[in-house]
Order: sequence, then C-alpha cells, then structure tokens
Amino acid sequence: MLPSFEHNGVQWGAKVLGEQALLLENETVELSKVHFFCQSIEEAKIEGVLEVISAYKSLAIVFDESTSHESLIWKLKDMPTISEGGVSSVIFEVEVDYSAGLDWNRVEEYSKLSKQEVIQRHTNQIYTVAMIGFLPGFVFLDGLDQRISVPRLETPRTYIPSGSVGIGGNQTGFYSLESPGGWNIIGQTRESFFDVKAHPPSRLNAGDKIKFVAT
Repeated sequence: MLPSFEHNGVQWGAKVLGEQALLLENETVELSKVHFFCQSIEEAKIEGVLEVISAYKSLAIVFDESTSHESLIWKLKDMPTISEGGVSSVIFEVEVDYSAGLDWNRVEEYSKLSKQEVIQRHTNQIYTVAMIGFLPGFVFLDGLDQRISVPRLETPRTYIPSGSVGIGGNQTGFYSLESPGGWNIIGQTRESFFDVKAHPPSRLNAGDKIKFVAT
C-alpha cells in the first residue's frame, strides 16, 4: 500500500501502475491543477523520472531502475510548494473543413441547432488539450459548448480517417491516425500534430490551447 501525499493543496492517492510506473489520482481535482503538477514535476527534473503523462483526474510517472515507487513519492513530497502562475501553453489554430463531416444529421437532430450554428459554436471556443490517448495522437479537448454536446455513436465505426474532428459527449477532439471510433465526425483537418518518427512524436502537450477555424 503506497502512502498518499499532499502537494500545493491537492491530496494525491498513489498506486503501482507497473514495475517502473506510478499512478497519482484525485477524483475531485481540477484539470488545471493536474496540468500544473505535471509541469512542476517536469521542471523539477527529478532524478530517475523518464516521462509524466496526464489525464483528467490523474497522472502517471514512468521512472527508471535507479528509483522505486516509494522513493519517488518521497521526492514528490519534497518538491517545493510554488505559486500557481498558470500552465504555460501555446495556442494552435486548426483549420477544419466542416463540409467533410459524416454525422451532421445526427448532430443537428440532437442539438436542435442548424449546421451553421453548430460550426459557429464549435469555432467560438478556445479549447484546452486535456490529454492525449486512447491511441497515439488522439487529442481530447476540454471546453466544448454544452449546447453542441452529442452522445457518442451507439455502434462505433470500424474506420475513421486521420484528421477527423469529432464530438463525443461533452468533449471534442481529433484523430491524428486512422482508426475505429465512435465520435460524431463534423469535419476534417489537414493539420497533423503526431509523427511517429519525431522526438517527441506529439507536437501537443497537455495544457496547450486549440482554436478551430472553418475553411
């Protein structure tokens, strides 16, 4: 049983995620605090830490054989408490061809809005990159106008083309790679933020901002 600990006013529960990975969780934490903690760990350059991966209510830390779950927790506890000045972020403009959407009938039916009204609401927002998963380069974005929230498809498609921009429940995001998927596809972008040959492969980080632009 790993001990929980507090940092900057947030109580983190700790779990073993693997032989060299630690999972930290808090079911009530704000997304901005998860991003801030991830950034703080990265900037602290803790010996043995290889990667920090954020999610909505948790983060994972991958470490090398020079440390252990218990010693890493002590290092995290000993990190200085610092003022939250906000997570540094970059705003990316993503051009979207909304005429290439596959699910406009469904989106209009659920939202009770016209296609043009949905596009306007979708492009009015500035979104925060909440996390990257469930497959490489899939970008989950926080900040969707709840008037255009639409449930995921009852039966996922077996094929979604790369660059597809979609809505899934109260989230929006896009597929960097072709894959199966159940989100409502409302457009296509030629922008690519994932390259398996690049280091790191993703151009986006949690906390970055996205602004969609209709073409």
